Amino acid sequence: MKPLQITMSAFGSYAGEATVDFERADHGIFLITGDTGAGKTTIFDAIAFALFGESSGRKRDGSMMRSQYAPDERETFVTLVFSQKGERYQVRRRPSYLRLSRRKNKNGEYTPVQVTAQASLILPDGTEYPGGIREVNQKLQELIGVDYGQFSQIAMIAQGDYLRLLHASSRERKEIFSKIFDTGVYRQVQTRLKEENDRMAVALEDGRKLIAHELEGVQMSPEREGQWQALLTRPETGAEQIEAALSVFLSGQEKALADMARQKKEKEQAERALEEKLRQAEETNRQLDLLEKERAGLSLLLSGKEEQEALEKRLSLAQKAEKAAPAWQNFQERKKERDAGLSQQKERKERLSLLQKKVHAAVLEAEEERKRHDARFPGLQEELVKLQSDLPLFEQCRKALAEQEEAAGRETQAGKRQKEAQGQLEALKGQLEALKKEQEKLEGAAGGADALALRLEGLARQKERLLRLAGQLSEWKRTAQKREEKMREAEAALRELARLDRTYAECSQAFLAAQAGLMAGKLTEGSPCPVCGSLHHPAPAALSESAVTQEAVERAKKERD
Repeated sequence: MKPLQITMSAFGSYAGEATVDFERADHGIFLITGDTGAGKTTIFDAIAFALFGESSGRKRDGSMMRSQYAPDERETFVTLVFSQKGERYQVRRRPSYLRLSRRKNKNGEYTPVQVTAQASLILPDGTEYPGGIREVNQKLQELIGVDYGQFSQIAMIAQGDYLRLLHASSRERKEIFSKIFDTGVYRQVQTRLKEENDRMAVALEDGRKLIAHELEGVQMSPEREGQWQALLTRPETGAEQIEAALSVFLSGQEKALADMARQKKEKEQAERALEEKLRQAEETNRQLDLLEKERAGLSLLLSGKEEQEALEKRLSLAQKAEKAAPAWQNFQERKKERDAGLSQQKERKERLSLLQKKVHAAVLEAEEERKRHDARFPGLQEELVKLQSDLPLFEQCRKALAEQEEAAGRETQAGKRQKEAQGQLEALKGQLEALKKEQEKLEGAAGGADALALRLEGLARQKERLLRLAGQLSEWKRTAQKREEKMREAEAALRELARLDRTYAECSQAFLAAQAGLMAGKLTEGSPCPVCGSLHHPAPAALSESAVTQEAVERAKKERD
């Protein structure tokens, strides 16, 4: 803010209307001087009152601001024209005070009248800012950037207050300079960076907890479990060490999975071989079932005979033998042949018996005829001829007896073959026992194969989980690196901002000290000090050899901005 012109009416020590045109002082620095009570402080009071509604020293209220020498009809007000960031503003303010009425009352006397306070602000476009005193005060504070307390420290060089800014605390100077030079944006940047840092720190901690939770679920091999737990419990363990340990574990798991896959393939081949043997055993059982059915049929055919019972007992021992079927079929064929032979033998026996009866009858008849031989020779001769005609029958009987003997020989041969079948049956029983044992092994192997398959599936799932965990670990690692880079950039920016703030503060303080040194250099013993009015100057401020200029202060401000 730069004051351009101020008009005071009935204000303080000015009974009339007085105007101070600051635009006439075009050198940038000017001095307001005068005797004690001439109204120097009143000018600063008027500026402070126009901007904030208070005097420079907060020692005068509204009624005290009105000049006691002003006539009743003159209004008390202050009009200040100032520029801010190249824009021209005008503020007019009137305090609250008492004046005498312009008319007498019924008693012929003038009565006190309360004049209310007013404030108005003319904007650069010539319009009046809407609102009352409160709204105008807020708008002026927004334009200037400081409140009354800060303004009184940086703009007022009143008696006793010259060194208030230099003696202010670091926190107060920081707030003053921050508002003057509009460094709030850097504070916002600092706040945003802190919030982002806190958010990323929380995200990092959540990521660490998630990774720790996932790592707890990793199942290492027994020989590596101790090393893995020791690695997790060490505080100095980093993501790189965990990733390296997981890589070693995954490589070992992949090798173990390859070995297990090979073993699984071998087990599957063995299982297929056992399944083939099982299929053959099932086929054997099926054929044995067929043999059992044939045996049942045989038992029906051979019931009632001791030989058939013996054969049934021997065949029952071969009920589960696969290779006994051909022998049984051969036996059936031989049995059919025997039955056919027996049938023929029976038929021939019947025919032979009939022939024997006929022969016997013929013999008896021939005996009788022999007795009558002499008497009946011709008749005997005829019987002889008849017997000769029956000789083919006797021949047929002889052949039947021979065939009967041959059938008996075949039956004996069938018995021998049956004994051979019994031997084959015993051998097949041994093979069947071996097949049963092999089947039990097959069932055990099938169970082992199932367990191995489940183990392989579990390892495959664990591998996928470890690979996913390794991916998450890499992602968290990249995120942490990016966050660390941002934090380093933010810290560098904050350090640079702090350095520029210190540089600017040092330049500003050195500039103020240099101004005091310049004024002290013009002091002479016996002449009054323009600041405090003292005639003696025991310890005047010394001018530093490296005095800071206004240009240096502006450069420091630009660098900081």
